[in-house]
Amino acid sequence: MSRRVVMWASALAVATSVAAGSMGAAPAQAATHRAGVSATLTSAAVLHTAALTPPSYLPVLHQGARGKAVKYVQMVLGLPASGTYGPKSVAAVKSFQAKKGVKPANGVVGPATWKVLIAHAKAHPPVLADVPAVPAAWATTSDVWAKFDAGVEKFALCVARHESWRAGLWKARNPNTSASGAFQFLDSTWRIQSHRAGITGYARAYLAPPDAQALTFAVSVTKYNLWTAWRGTNCGHGT
Repeated sequence: MSRRVVMWASALAVATSVAAGSMGAAPAQAATHRAGVSATLTSAAVLHTAALTPPSYLPVLHQGARGKAVKYVQMVLGLPASGTYGPKSVAAVKSFQAKKGVKPANGVVGPATWKVLIAHAKAHPPVLADVPAVPAAWATTSDVWAKFDAGVEKFALCVARHESWRAGLWKARNPNTSASGAFQFLDSTWRIQSHRAGITGYARAYLAPPDAQALTFAVSVTKYNLWTAWRGTNCGHGT
């Protein structure tokens, strides 16, 4: 029996067990779930735009700044929303300031730059026109998501958009840490959580197939309540 067949035999048993509990979806609920998810999958930009609300407090941002205001600037400029105002963000702001005639174009986000950034965001919906649509590979995990509440997949989509969308999704690898895969599991966390989900034979998340990553994520956040492991994504669930 192949490793994949062994993995799925165990994984489906876990998924069925979880689905049978309070977190599972009955057949009628599964149909509703699929309809809701289908609407979610039609436009990745919709998810992004909904999160693109200007922060209530507009601080002056210098290199090294952190927080939600930084993430907003990064999203407006089409950068990965890390929340850390580093050299790449500074360079992008300088370029934006030069194009918009904001002086000095020094990469510091002050009142004048905030005004132009927010106006630009409102005038160009969705702001991230280059955000790719949900890749077809995501649909291959639909059977996994259908076993859980629809909110689990929506949360997963949001996390993946923040963690791996531009870096290869299921094959994404963080160059600075051991984090990998669509949800950027650290190797140590992946070993524990994949085992709990019944997934075996994959030392790192990015080596596992999409369905295995999806099931591990779903079981982690539902059965083991690890929603806050992705606190920095601002995707909800206590973040």
